[in-house]
Amino acid sequence: MHHGLCMVGGNTSEIEGNAKIGGCYNGGPNIGSSSIPKYAPVPGGDRNCVRCRWFVTDPCHLPALNAHFNNIAYHLDEARNKALAYEETLQELKKKRAQAEDAKQPFLESATYRETERLYEGAMKNWSNLAEDSAACIRLIKRCETALKTSQGNGTQLVAVGTVMDVQIVFEGTDSELLQLSGICEDAEVYPDLDPGKAVLRRSQLLDNAFYRDGLRPFLLTLCEEDQLLVGNAVMRRLAHQADLANPILGKKKVISLIDAGQKLSEHLGTDLTSLLESVKQVEPILAKSLRLERK
Repeated sequence: MHHGLCMVGGNTSEIEGNAKIGGCYNGGPNIGSSSIPKYAPVPGGDRNCVRCRWFVTDPCHLPALNAHFNNIAYHLDEARNKALAYEETLQELKKKRAQAEDAKQPFLESATYRETERLYEGAMKNWSNLAEDSAACIRLIKRCETALKTSQGNGTQLVAVGTVMDVQIVFEGTDSELLQLSGICEDAEVYPDLDPGKAVLRRSQLLDNAFYRDGLRPFLLTLCEEDQLLVGNAVMRRLAHQADLANPILGKKKVISLIDAGQKLSEHLGTDLTSLLESVKQVEPILAKSLRLERK
């Protein structure tokens, strides 16, 4: 796996007749006693490794752990937004129900109320699980950082979720949706195990809007999702280098700030956007067939 090692070989199911074999089914906290331990399943479901006591990692996995955290954070934001939307609908229904009761009239939206309440509770549960996942991932990252600073010799330093018996990174906040989406998409190309969710589609929408302002017809959304990921990443890399050849990281932030502000990239980057995107074909020949640039 991309961010560490499972000490029980990725086993997800209990082996019949041998409950002592470890796996996702007993990778959670001890719900028994210290003398007679009984371990619950991994919180959040199978393969939620950052909360499993069988999972170990080390400082060399810090980039992957950081990518994993960013991915969780994105899904956490999505879950929060969904929960807030359901909560708003539920509050409106509660007001209507109270008004109906005050007027001594039947509340005709009881079925909708129950359905919305169920969806809200499910969304809040999902948000809670993801929040705990993100906290667990942060703990692993900080422990890896501590292990890196207190290196002893040339031996491998393992960091485990569980106890010994079971076997300053900086997080930058951002208000830019596109900056978050770009990081998720870049990580998904490097670490295929990560699920980008709707991040690829949403980034394509934002980039196509930016291209449209420069006179290009939207093209990313005409591609399949896999090509959207690869082409979008290649385009962002080229734009970042154009904005700041010496420091592409700062260049990417500059490009994203221009897009967020609704500016034309060609005017601020001093280049024709069509020519710049065409150059992606030369550097990334595998993407040549995917890029079909047309003026609107």
